[in-house]
Amino acid sequence: MTYTGNFQVGNFPFFYCVTGFRRLMMVKVNGSELDIAGLSVKEYLDRTSYNPARVAVEINGDIVFKSQYDTVLLKYDDSMEVVSFVGGG
Repeated sequence: MTYTGNFQVGNFPFFYCVTGFRRLMMVKVNGSELDIAGLSVKEYLDRTSYNPARVAVEINGDIVFKSQYDTVLLKYDDSMEVVSFVGGG
């Protein structure tokens, strides 16, 4: 596949190549690329085993406050770190 350019429709980036249009959806989460661009942080956490009350989230080096989980949308090429807190002693 030969990448030839890109464009954006709303919040969703696309690229075009000789075989047609493709949506760019990759977000790096804790080092792994996932197809989740366009989701909010809350939507991503709801789809995983993370407990939103027991995690800290950072996107592109910036802390995301829990009050923002509903409104912060993941974008193509974002890098998100999710850290779980574990109790015990």
